[in-house]
This record gives sequence, C-alpha cells and structure tokens, in this order.
Amino acid sequence: MRGDPCITPLAKALEGIPGGEEAQALLVLLPLGDAPLPKTITASLDALAKAHGDSLPKEAFPTLLDHAWDCAPLMRKLAARKEAPPEVLDRLAQHPEPTVRALVAFHPKAHPETLTVLYRDPTVPWWVLRGLVRNPNTPREVLEAIARAKWGREITERARVRLDATPGGNP
Repeated sequence: MRGDPCITPLAKALEGIPGGEEAQALLVLLPLGDAPLPKTITASLDALAKAHGDSLPKEAFPTLLDHAWDCAPLMRKLAARKEAPPEVLDRLAQHPEPTVRALVAFHPKAHPETLTVLYRDPTVPWWVLRGLVRNPNTPREVLEAIARAKWGREITERARVRLDATPGGNP
C-alpha cells in the first residue's frame, strides 16, 4: 500500500469489514496523484456503503475509528455520515481536529451529553457553536449559556430564537 498516513490504516480496517474488498480495490486503483486524498477516501467509503445497501455497516464505524483515528479526512467523512451511530459520534467529539468536532455538533444523532461536552471544551473554536445552536438535541442549559455569552450576534441570536421557540422545555 502507499506510504500515505491514511491509506494504510484504512486498508487495514477494510480487511475486517464485510464487503470491504471493493473499497480496498479502489484504494489501490485510485492514484493519489490524480485524485486528492478525500476523493480517494470518499470513493472507498461509497464503495463500502454500496456493498451494504448505501449505508455503512454498523461494525464499520468502530473498526475505522480504531484503525484510522489519525486520518482526519476519514474521520470527517465518518462524522458526516447520516447513519453514524450516536456512540461513534461520542468518540468523534473527542477528535483533535476541530472540523471533526464541528460535524458532530451539527449531527442530529449526537447525544445531548456529547453536545454539552463539546460546548464545555475550551479548545473548541467558536464556529463549532453554530452546530450546537442548530442541533435539535442541544440541551437548553447550553443554549442559555450561548445566548448569555458574547459569541457573536449570529450565534447569540440563533440561540435566543431557539430558546424563545420552546419556553421552559428542551429545544
């Protein structure tokens, strides 16, 4: 396999996932010189999903997390998958790359506790808050804290609108 830090771990992970053979073949056949890494990863994930009726099998997520955690492009793709299980999003919320955590903040399957942890993380950039104020699972306490803070007019206003829309309850 190529020396790229994402390709080898992804290929290793695909060995243990049913239907991963076609995805592995794409990793070998798509030359990195002609296709940027995210396209290579997207093609491989799409091939794996196609082998399973257009969604990644549930066992693929933890396998990919375990083998390719350091491959940020792959983690971004996993965090953006609509079928990503909440427990996988919990793990991805701890990823060092802010874009991965932002995708978790926007994901409608993210647990309220995970969203609270994202809000309390002092290393999360302000733009992750956009996901939190838009996510229907964000706890009221987090929205209240965002509305009180000076995060910027757009984010603060959106939090206030969400709070006003559901007085006394969880938005």
